[in-house]
Amino acid sequence: MSIIKTVIFLSKFKDSIKLRFFRLFSNRDGEYQEKYPNGQLKTKGYYKNGVKEDYWTSYYETGNLKEEGKYQKGLKEGKWTYYFPNGVIENIESNKNGKVDGEFQSYHENGKKAAVGQYRNGKREGVFRIYDETEKLIEEIEFYNGEKKITNR
Repeated sequence: MSIIKTVIFLSKFKDSIKLRFFRLFSNRDGEYQEKYPNGQLKTKGYYKNGVKEDYWTSYYETGNLKEEGKYQKGLKEGKWTYYFPNGVIENIESNKNGKVDGEFQSYHENGKKAAVGQYRNGKREGVFRIYDETEKLIEEIEFYNGEKKITNR
């Protein structure tokens, strides 16, 4: 296995900017593990012919699970679950060919439901229900092909 190149880019999410490094490898096959500087496991998964395949997990530096799901031919496939640092589920989503497709559920850090809806080919589709931290319905938003259509309170 040899490094072909290292890619560095900045990404902006909400009010933060992240610097990310990616190393592209050739001929990667088998189990893969990445660790934090403190030795704690960061990522674990499998490569087949140089692409991500099968079950992958990522962890916070504390050791708590961050995300888990499967890859198929390098693309997210099926159910993926994301966790808050405290271990509570943050999101559950279905994926098809690397895009969110199907049922989507989001939760508050207290474990109560935050949002429920559907995605089709990576775009919101149909009614999304938004809940407050007590799980009281506060809004319904209808989407068609990813665009907001109707809002009800």
